[in-house]
Amino acid sequence: MAKRDSFGNKLLSIAELCRIANLPSAWADILCGWLVGESVAYESGGEHPHGLVLSLLLLATSGLYLSGMVWNDVFDAETDLRERPYRPIPSGRVSRSSAALLALALMGIGWISGAAVSRHLHNSATVIIASLLVACILLYDAGGKHFVWGVLWLGACRFGNVLLGASPWLTAAVVPASLVALINGTYVVGLSVCARPEARPHEGVRRTLWLGALIVALALLGGLAVALAAQQGAFGRLAWTRDCGLTVWLAVAALACAWAMNLAAVLVRALRQPQPETLQAAVRRLLQGIIFLDAFLALIFAGPVALMILLLGPVSLFLGRRFAPT
Repeated sequence: MAKRDSFGNKLLSIAELCRIANLPSAWADILCGWLVGESVAYESGGEHPHGLVLSLLLLATSGLYLSGMVWNDVFDAETDLRERPYRPIPSGRVSRSSAALLALALMGIGWISGAAVSRHLHNSATVIIASLLVACILLYDAGGKHFVWGVLWLGACRFGNVLLGASPWLTAAVVPASLVALINGTYVVGLSVCARPEARPHEGVRRTLWLGALIVALALLGGLAVALAAQQGAFGRLAWTRDCGLTVWLAVAALACAWAMNLAAVLVRALRQPQPETLQAAVRRLLQGIIFLDAFLALIFAGPVALMILLLGPVSLFLGRRFAPT
């Protein structure tokens, strides 16, 4: 029984090390890119890869995303020993060398999965994007995060992750997929700016939060602009919009506004009381908001089927109650 308990505790420590509560947001990126690419390719008569390709893309993002979380703690072991001694590595629950091997294995799984998609589709886009993601992850974790512009690396990772999902159709859907990926990446840059002072609030915390909130708002306005452009036929008359009137768009807009107002309320609370608790609550809400953003962006092109991405929300909330997402 003791061995079983020890094994279970080790798995829990590894899940905490990987920040597994954030993984559904990476899956949402893939589903968003997939639905955008598939919808646009359908209009142009493109091919439709089967479910195996989507499974491999989800495995690829899982390996790459989780490896990034583990590399983060591997490179920050000394800092965490001083500031976050409860983390798995400084607490001794997971050794630094074991964590490095785990990160390497996860990254290998992610890259190989991307390469398998490229081989299956005879398309180099997926493996190229996976390789660029590996580079961005390592550059950020190995030191890029310590610079002010380090948040751009995180935005680049999310940008690449959405494109990874759309990679089977990237030739046909490069413009809409890139726009959606750019909006997602911009949102994550704003989120990352808001997250910088969450552990140690300082005198300029309100200024930092205002900057982060402004970038998030810019991303949301970008999403609105893409939706309006799509409604006017800028990307071609997508199949699902042909039978939908203004009522559908208004309903979607109302749902999106409700979500945006919820984000605004959390950010306003953090601005009024910039304490670790309110800041961390705002960051958690913004992280979970990636799933909603992906769902709304995919809905613009794929229609109501994209709302299935929202099912990842409860999964993220459940995992977030057990494992700290930041």
